[in-house]
Formats: sequence, structure tokens, C-alpha cells
Amino acid sequence: MLDSIDWKLVSFVSYTLFHEYVVHIRFPQIYYLEQAKQNALDSIQKK
Repeated sequence: MLDSIDWKLVSFVSYTLFHEYVVHIRFPQIYYLEQAKQNALDSIQKK
């Protein structure tokens, strides 16, 4: 059975799904965390 699996296709699909998860699903969380951190630093510096 393992001989009949197209490993190039499996690796491509796995990489594509992982890339979509990292770029499009986690990106807003990372962006908003960075914005919150920057806003906190700005408010500290203004005091």
C-alpha cells in the first residue's frame, strides 16, 4: 500500500495546508498582538 501513495502529492498538500494555516489563520492574531504591544509601549512613552 505504501508503494502506491504519491508522496510528492501528500507532501505538497500538507505543506499547502500548513502554509495557509500559518499565513491566513494565525496572521491576524500575530498582527493584533504586535499592535497591542506597540500601543502599550507608546502609552508608556507618552507618560
